[in-house]
Amino acid sequence: MNVINRINWLRFKKYLSSHCSESIQLRTPGDVELSIENFTKMMNQAVEHASTTYQQPSFNRIFSADIQRLVSEKRRARREWQQHRSPQHKARLRECTTRLRNLLASEKLHRLKISGKS
Repeated sequence: MNVINRINWLRFKKYLSSHCSESIQLRTPGDVELSIENFTKMMNQAVEHASTTYQQPSFNRIFSADIQRLVSEKRRARREWQQHRSPQHKARLRECTTRLRNLLASEKLHRLKISGKS
């Protein structure tokens, strides 16, 4: 599953405006370092406060070896056609696309027949 983080930018802005102090004294290099650390912590806390995390379901489709081979062959043909734009490469791409489409249709029909018998 893919983990997705969403940030509510309005909540982020409100958190920063409520926790940020505008009167920072920067007189020594130590003050600058401390202010940078505090700013970094505050930004990280704002991100944590404004973020929501959820998992997106993944779809694991199991394809036969023939389908996987045809998909990779079609991708290769498309890449070659995009590079050269010749009629021969376009014809090869069409051929691969047609073969893949026909194989997918026959696999779907086969699955429907199997599920209909159950």
